[in-house]
Amino acid sequence: MRLCAAVLATMVCGLSLACATPLPPLPEAALAQLQPGTTTMDDARKLLGEPVATETHPDGTSSWIYNYAPTPIPSEAGPPPTGSRRKPDVLRLIWRPTGVLQTHEI
Repeated sequence: MRLCAAVLATMVCGLSLACATPLPPLPEAALAQLQPGTTTMDDARKLLGEPVATETHPDGTSSWIYNYAPTPIPSEAGPPPTGSRRKPDVLRLIWRPTGVLQTHEI
């Protein structure tokens, strides 16, 4: 529940005009270097910087959340409706208690 609240809060900030800086694009090259079972928390910080939100789970795993600018819609899909906004891409890293990447999802 707290993770949902953290994700929602970061998404609202990403969509809000009150946020001072625009979201960066999704770092595809860095994502390709994230290897479950190998990548450490230090490795991820070097590749992605500090997460916008973190949470420790009862089972000892933890989650890091990163927000990125929405991935562009392919041109054949046509332009989005006037006045609409796309939600930011949210990257979630799940860490084993040992500090090694368990999985990640966008």
